[in-house]
Amino acid sequence: MRFRDLFTFSSKTKFVAWWLLTAFRLNVEVRLTLRDGRTMFLRNRDDYGVAYELFVNQVYSDVPLIEAPVIVDLGGHVGFATLYLARLFPHAQIIVMEPDLGRAMQIRKHVRANGLISRVDVLEAAAAVQNGQAKLSASGSSSRIGDQGAEVALLDLLEMLAARPAEVIKMDIEGSEYAILGDRRFEAVCPRVLILEWHKTPEHPDGYDWCCLKLQELGYRVVSESGKCPWAGNIIAEKGAPAAPRDIGHGAREFGLAGDSL
Repeated sequence: MRFRDLFTFSSKTKFVAWWLLTAFRLNVEVRLTLRDGRTMFLRNRDDYGVAYELFVNQVYSDVPLIEAPVIVDLGGHVGFATLYLARLFPHAQIIVMEPDLGRAMQIRKHVRANGLISRVDVLEAAAAVQNGQAKLSASGSSSRIGDQGAEVALLDLLEMLAARPAEVIKMDIEGSEYAILGDRRFEAVCPRVLILEWHKTPEHPDGYDWCCLKLQELGYRVVSESGKCPWAGNIIAEKGAPAAPRDIGHGAREFGLAGDSL
């Protein structure tokens, strides 16, 4: 599947025109309609890359379809994962955490355009193990808590989950996953399904191995993996699920999409 094949005929034309504009570094937001009726906004090629990973490479296609009244989306970016999860779990309430103001505004735009206001709460905060403030630096489609950048709120995720448990958590928080998974309180609130993007960091150069070992300690079994490279990758794990018989990849090469991204 090519990315443009996701859209209706009129939106396919709009997407191709938008793509040509971005080739000249003209970042103009475009509103597109997917063939299933959902609405997607693209501002730049960083947004495109995230959408491509989700909707074409389908990195979340192996998420177990359990009964999930509450889902938490950590690192909401501009809302593409929220749209994907809302379709997978049509009866779930979704809490999205995104500390970057501009991206949180895009999430809300996607929520309104797709009629999800009653189902989605957007929190402008970074998931952490204690409440507070921190600096957030953004680059491309990623953002990271550190010593530089805009000041953002930190929200104690584990305290929130103790009050409102979630059956599914998607965690893509650029290295902050280690503090949360390593906190002793996580075992008491961990979800049945965890969608985790691990990251290699200076503190955790063994990111993949560390996460796999921690998941095993917490009673998870890996359902599938995708996008694994030296610095990051996705793991879908379920508590008590049988281990996957093989490594499952959803990269562009596995889908035969390399070189034909449009």
